[in-house]
Amino acid sequence: MTTYLLGIALVVGLSLVKPIWSRRRHLGVLRDGLIEGAAVVPRLWTLSGLRIERPGWRGLVEFEQPWEGGGHALFRADLGRPTPDLVFHVHEGAMRAAPGLRATGDPAFDARIAVAGDPDFARQVLGAGVRSRVLALVEGGSRVRYIGRGAIEVVGPLPRDPAACRAFLESCAALTEDVIGSFP
Repeated sequence: MTTYLLGIALVVGLSLVKPIWSRRRHLGVLRDGLIEGAAVVPRLWTLSGLRIERPGWRGLVEFEQPWEGGGHALFRADLGRPTPDLVFHVHEGAMRAAPGLRATGDPAFDARIAVAGDPDFARQVLGAGVRSRVLALVEGGSRVRYIGRGAIEVVGPLPRDPAACRAFLESCAALTEDVIGSFP
């Protein structure tokens, strides 16, 4: 009976060690990968997040626990004003004609990303700088979900080291600042 109880205690103990170790490792990645204006938001049962305060915008970054080797980062920035919606669809090859999808006239961008939404807002926001930043995020394994409803949302892979964390955060912050810079 004692061996049985020790076995159960060992299994329970080991099942708690991995999540605790993962959260501590993630916290170290965040602390070492911070960008200007970012602060760690500690959480007890899930991965810690980030709060970003920059002139003209605020953002939150949430991280999802990697269960089967996955996990992801969700960046959401508040633009400080209401905006029409632009939704981004990543694809390979030629863009298919579909209602609501807009070509930007940039062959490299249009070959990878289709944009749906307000055409006037798309022309205003999707300048060369924003298009190149969206493409760089896509090539890095991330995806811009939308610019709209007064926010930007980007989803990317869970950073495994401080350099990857910093690169993701800097790319998202630069995109946000370029979008805000395109407003009249």
